[in-house]
Amino acid sequence: MKMEKKIKIFSKVGEITCQRKIKGFGANVVEVLLEDPIELQESETRFYSLKERLTESIKSPKVRVSNLMKEYKKYWSSNSRVKESEKEILKNRLLKIFVSDFMSLLNDIVDEIANGDKLSNLITVPEMSKNTKQALLKYSPIYSKAIIAEKATGVVPAKLYTQLNDIYLEFINSLKEDIFIWT
Repeated sequence: MKMEKKIKIFSKVGEITCQRKIKGFGANVVEVLLEDPIELQESETRFYSLKERLTESIKSPKVRVSNLMKEYKKYWSSNSRVKESEKEILKNRLLKIFVSDFMSLLNDIVDEIANGDKLSNLITVPEMSKNTKQALLKYSPIYSKAIIAEKATGVVPAKLYTQLNDIYLEFINSLKEDIFIWT
């Protein structure tokens, strides 16, 4: 027995993200929803294909951080004319994705940090502002201690974890200011 379901898909027409409905057949049709459709400007920024992601993963951490920051800055500035009411929605979505991408990069260099390399030496790039570089210099030794403690004992001590979290927030907020500025 065929079951007909409607799938909500959002596509771009001109400069407006709009919803179109497609009929699907079978029991495995999935409904795709975008919480708040927002108007976005055309951008050359795109999602990486698997091949591009693999190529990116073998580059040095500095190059990866630089590319990551450039891509998000480029996308953010290309959408500077988004309606005022939608700026925060877009900013929050991008920030979540950026932090996820950045943390993925940090996970890839944990072994290097555990072997004595400094985080600040591995990822400091010219795209970072003076404030971000200073926050990174504070974050780097605490992050290294946490990685070494976790490797040695399997846990990060509570006091160190609290310090790490506070300095991490300062560092991420500095990165956020570097990327999410309207140009």
